[in-house]
Amino acid sequence: MYFKRILSFVVVFALIMSMGNVTAASASTDTISVKLSNYIGKKTELSFSLKGLHSIKEDTEGEIDLEEGKLYKVKVISGKLTLYSSTGTKIKEFGTTFTVQPENYSTGNVHTIHGNTVKDYLGDIKFTIEDSKYVRPINTDIPFEDYLKGVVPHEMPASWNLEAVKAQAVAARTYSAGKIGQTVADTQAFQVYGGYEWHPNSSRAVEETAGKVLKYNGSRISAVYSSSNGGFIEASSNLWGYDHPYLPAKEDPYDPVRTWSVTYNKDQIDPRKLDLKNPGNWWASTYERNPDLANNIKNSIYTLPDYKNTEIKIVRIPEIKFIGKNSSGRSLKASMTVEFFVKDKAAGSFRMENGNIKTFTVTQEKDANSMRSIFGAGNMKSTLVTGSEVLGHTRLGGMDRFDVAINVSKNGWSSASTVVLANWEAFGDALAAAPLAYKHNGPLLLTKPKSLTPRIKDEIKRLKAKNVIIVGGPISVSDGIVSELKAMGISVKRLAGNSRMEVAENIAKELGSSSKVVIADGFNFPDALSIAPYAARNGYPILLTNNKHTLTKSTDKLIDSMNISQTIISGGPLSVSDAVYNSVPNPRRFGGNHRHDVSANIANAYFGSSANAFITRGDVFADALTGSVLAAKKNAPILLIQPESLTSAIEKSIANNVFDQFTILGGPISVNESVANNLPNVSVNFSGAGFGHGIGMSQYGANSMASKGKKYSEILAFYYPGAKLTDN
Repeated sequence: MYFKRILSFVVVFALIMSMGNVTAASASTDTISVKLSNYIGKKTELSFSLKGLHSIKEDTEGEIDLEEGKLYKVKVISGKLTLYSSTGTKIKEFGTTFTVQPENYSTGNVHTIHGNTVKDYLGDIKFTIEDSKYVRPINTDIPFEDYLKGVVPHEMPASWNLEAVKAQAVAARTYSAGKIGQTVADTQAFQVYGGYEWHPNSSRAVEETAGKVLKYNGSRISAVYSSSNGGFIEASSNLWGYDHPYLPAKEDPYDPVRTWSVTYNKDQIDPRKLDLKNPGNWWASTYERNPDLANNIKNSIYTLPDYKNTEIKIVRIPEIKFIGKNSSGRSLKASMTVEFFVKDKAAGSFRMENGNIKTFTVTQEKDANSMRSIFGAGNMKSTLVTGSEVLGHTRLGGMDRFDVAINVSKNGWSSASTVVLANWEAFGDALAAAPLAYKHNGPLLLTKPKSLTPRIKDEIKRLKAKNVIIVGGPISVSDGIVSELKAMGISVKRLAGNSRMEVAENIAKELGSSSKVVIADGFNFPDALSIAPYAARNGYPILLTNNKHTLTKSTDKLIDSMNISQTIISGGPLSVSDAVYNSVPNPRRFGGNHRHDVSANIANAYFGSSANAFITRGDVFADALTGSVLAAKKNAPILLIQPESLTSAIEKSIANNVFDQFTILGGPISVNESVANNLPNVSVNFSGAGFGHGIGMSQYGANSMASKGKKYSEILAFYYPGAKLTDN
């Protein structure tokens, strides 16, 4: 029903009392207006509904009857605001503003705006046009203390200790009192205002501190606050460049040190999976793995002269680092290095080089807060960075080769009926053992020769092994170890021989029939270990050459008896002679200038469909030996590398085969962190403490103080030293 605001006070009072409503505001004439965007966003049309009696201020003739409970819609059409009913009927076209006003200001007259979140408001709502196309409502002339009731529960959990909420009320009042009579934002850019979403505890805090503010030398202070300072209060001079005596840097024993972490992927787009000669085929459908971060980085790069009016795809973020600390321990600066593709918008063309889309690299230095904004302030919650960590691929390392073998075993087997056991430093007998371990679905473990290494004994127990196959004679693995295993209730079988070549032959016989056989150098381990995962997975025996790189008569005889269809030779003529190559059935050789080439060539030939690869040092046998069985289980090659770098052949193999899941065998001495951290598909995690700028009051700290019996005045005195609690 339409009404006019000239209704008598008596009628209004009777109506309020009959509805059980109360006047929301005090008699104070201080008011503030709030532009509403936080819960709305940018919309060209916006709906609202009403509770109680409302009218439109500009409807002086009383033509529009705003009904309670009905949904209305405001649209921007041709630069004007137009009001529609819920059924789509046009009610009236206005100019650039109009105001919906309650009959009187009370909690019985509520204006509900249906934005991204449905929110209730008291008082007048003035609809305006923003940026020529968006509906922007303003909650005008709110009684200042009621404004605080809409702020405090959205800046601090309203259910917290009352004394902490009182401290928040005073801080919020002090912070915003200078804006009385003006229009402020409802976002974190000023203070979050939730409208008529009050809480009894926070409303009580506002009422019991009514009019109280903090002053220094007679003037209201800048009563800034943040969620958590991470245990150390930031000084205003460190962040904003101006020094307030009441905002110093100091340790905060009350803040519970809220921690945070933020993670990004180094590889944003995998160019190995793209046709780099024809970027137009995939440009529109290819996206970065961390889109929000990537978009913020792009916006930073777009400010550079060479990349204005372009479109960028972030390929890789090789490094982001934070540099330097201030007096509170917060980072001062940051640096980021970014690799990316470029498309020129005006021409619609891509920047190419040698027929492929070109990869550009830029390094930018920024202040730490700017980098925080790039990550997103809600993700990187402060600049108090306490650590960084590369979240790389699985590393199966340890203090020594026993640890590596045990960690390989734990990674691959929760239990195993059969375990293969070999000498820890004499590789000859064990070179051919991977297919045997794989056949029995058990790990290959190492021991010292005279007695069972205690850690290995414990691992055999964990596996609940019933059988152990020992490769090598008593000099490699003593009879004392056999007795020790039998005393554990384990059945033991030894595969020995007068030479490593004969041990390999006996392993081949144990494996049984096979259509193919592998031959490798018996006196230099890398080539045998490179082929081991493929041989193991397919059940092909590995036979070894002697120290003259030829086959013994017994090995020759065994091959003749096997009726094989192909012989796979791992290694060049210096490892397995051409005489051998020419004497065996249907040979296929994998050679190269060095062990890394052989490793890469085997991976390229047999593991192109696998996403997994194992990385290990090429000049130490133990890690590759024990890891080869697990690699076979995961259908992964073993790529042999130098301790501190990938060779060109290995890099090309990783790129061409698109390996992106890696298992690193050995600790950082075997495969250093620089190599591990620059493999594809690696993430970086930054950790820190605090939430927000950390200046002034810590809200978590305030609640902690209150829980310890501190009054709100004591809380404020600690966080704003020298400031006086007084009337506004």
